Amino acid sequence: MASYLVMTPPGGASNPDSARFIRDGFSFFAFFLPLIFMLWHRMWLYALFLFLGEAFLAALSEDFQAPGALVIAQLALSLLVGLESGTLRAAYLRFRGWQMTAVVRAENLDQAEEIYFSSAEWPSPPAPPATGLLPARGSAVGPALGLFDYGKGH
Repeated sequence: MASYLVMTPPGGASNPDSARFIRDGFSFFAFFLPLIFMLWHRMWLYALFLFLGEAFLAALSEDFQAPGALVIAQLALSLLVGLESGTLRAAYLRFRGWQMTAVVRAENLDQAEEIYFSSAEWPSPPAPPATGLLPARGSAVGPALGLFDYGKGH
């Protein structure tokens, strides 16, 4: 059973369609292609830091002439990104003003959405205005959409 972090954008807590579900767990995509994973999720600053870190590791391994150390260091960095992919995404969204509204434990994304939307309390829509849409009783109104004339007291 996985945990899903539910993130809502600033000012979007009342709109359930704006919620974003982030699986908190290991990501193979983030492990095998960490830089592309970060670019895919628009984590530009994290991608820049990752690129600079890998460039630093490559330069360091050339200075010490230890290519095996570079492979191990890059593998460790990829493992870290794979393990913390959900946390990195949530932290980046929080940095952009999003809020974590819930943590849902579920088997898959569909079940997590169902649990969250069935248990969340959404504000009720505003009541329609008291006047305007329906005419007052006894006022002269023609047939509604060409059907019957309900304003004559029938």
